[in-house]
Amino acid sequence: MKFEILHKELWAIANAIIKYFKKRKVNKFLIEKPLSDNYKFRPTISFKNGGSTVVVEVKDRPLFQEYFEDFVKDCLVNRESLKIYMAFPHILGDAEISFSHSFLIKVKKYGIGILLVKDNSVIVDKEAVKCYMRIAWSELNSVPKHRVYEIIDKFNEGRCIDAIRDITEAVEDEVDKLAIRAKKKKKIRPTLSHIEGLNFESKINLLSAPEWKGRKQKRYFDEDLKNDLKSYKGTRNLSHHPRNKQEERKLEQQLLERMRMGIRLWQDVCKIQV
Repeated sequence: MKFEILHKELWAIANAIIKYFKKRKVNKFLIEKPLSDNYKFRPTISFKNGGSTVVVEVKDRPLFQEYFEDFVKDCLVNRESLKIYMAFPHILGDAEISFSHSFLIKVKKYGIGILLVKDNSVIVDKEAVKCYMRIAWSELNSVPKHRVYEIIDKFNEGRCIDAIRDITEAVEDEVDKLAIRAKKKKKIRPTLSHIEGLNFESKINLLSAPEWKGRKQKRYFDEDLKNDLKSYKGTRNLSHHPRNKQEERKLEQQLLERMRMGIRLWQDVCKIQV
């Protein structure tokens, strides 16, 4: 296949990429065409795969040029159903390709995948993450603590099930800490050993109650927060084995919604003053 924009020395790389995806039942490719009227950028290769679009930009070396980075940012802002890859020759000059720390930071930040072509074979060095399956820092009410920062990074890298499990545990841990701090400040009535023996839902009920066994105590959770926390406790049990593309998209939406909810709940519990 011939290209107008791509340098001729990289045609073999691009054609190897096309051959690779043809083997994976992709039959129609767009070559150096804008995704839509909303974008001027013309990626080397793009194609539909299931319900998403895949973009592959072939480069001779690992650099983020401004026009490409602007395109990536726009796709993230617009929450496109899109995976973006950068493809490189495995060998640059006489040595294997290497990636600078600053380049890898951007790859991670934007969820970009990396494809390497070696002897006409394609190696998936890093899988891409769909643009809409990411949590933007601008969505957060405040800068999270280190633990939740890492959890968001994990979600944005495509390890969504693991991130959901971790944010669920983080919410449960904050509820535990709040209950223990409240007891040490003598704001709630049960003994510490009684509190430590309660399950998550019982702790929510305790911290939502204005009294315990007829004795007044401080109430920490209003009805809305109480109900949200209870509805969230089953999140770790979300199925992660969709049987088709429709179920996959539904699961992705659930994961995204539950991740956002988990972060919000974690922030709401953290900011409560004992």
